[in-house]
Amino acid sequence: DPFSKYVLKNTSTLFGYSSHTIEISKITESFIDFTSFMLSRVLKNYMIL
Repeated sequence: DPFSKYVLKNTSTLFGYSSHTIEISKITESFIDFTSFMLSRVLKNYMIL
């Protein structure tokens, strides 16, 4: 029936979004890690000077 088709479509879309969001958060996490790593290195270099 059309309602269950609609629900299935929306559920799969929702799962697609959530998995996509997980990928984005992983990328964001690694980017933040990289940025903080670079910042700490720069700060250490300034501390030495």
